Amino acid sequence: MPIGQQIGMTNIDVMKVNIAYNCNLCRKKFLDSGTFTFTSANQEASSCLYLIQSSVKVLLQLSDVNIPSSPDCKDAYIKVYDGVSKSSPVFLDRTCGKVSLPPLVSSEDHLLIEIVNNKPSAEITFKASYKPARFGKTHVTDYGAVMSPLFPGIYPRNVDAFYSIIAPKGYKVSLNIDFFWMSSSSDCTEEYLIIRESMTSPIVATYCGYLYPIPPMVSSGNTLVLQFHSSPSPYHNGFHAFYHFVPSS
Repeated sequence: MPIGQQIGMTNIDVMKVNIAYNCNLCRKKFLDSGTFTFTSANQEASSCLYLIQSSVKVLLQLSDVNIPSSPDCKDAYIKVYDGVSKSSPVFLDRTCGKVSLPPLVSSEDHLLIEIVNNKPSAEITFKASYKPARFGKTHVTDYGAVMSPLFPGIYPRNVDAFYSIIAPKGYKVSLNIDFFWMSSSSDCTEEYLIIRESMTSPIVATYCGYLYPIPPMVSSGNTLVLQFHSSPSPYHNGFHAFYHFVPSS
């Protein structure tokens, strides 16, 4: 009779391999929701793979990222894949330095984090939080559309969704919202769309109500984050936007 699970090694599997073969394989698997802190000082291996699995999509937020900078991040870096292996599409390419990163939402039920440290003296630290997400998306390809859940239909109630747009280094994100209709309130606290460049950066704009036209915007860096929130009683269509990447210079 088949038993166990099929995708990735469990933490117990890794422990048994390390004991049996006297090695320092660094692999971990996380389920559903939680948090963890990574410190390379606690790892003997030069590379680690952390697999996150959810019942729906995975929402991942990396914070307090501190990785020594090097040309092309060759000494140390983190990389995030939209799937179960390093052959999956790349969400976040080699990243190092002290950076503020946008939320990442997988297209299916797995995300893979690769941590590489090719220089023993380099110390990598970051915090991660993860949880299931029914809605939201991460966009990394040029020329695309971003829209609220179920658009052009009525969006569902009590939804929080993140839409991250990540341009390559040396590019900015140009965003044009061509439709917007949500419930209106004086301070946009019941329902809203918040736009910022990362979760720790100042808010660029907050929208609610029926708006047209909305002036196009261009990010100062290479990311934009759209945070959508609906009320217990939604009855509107939400938003629709186009984006593309433009050179920084």
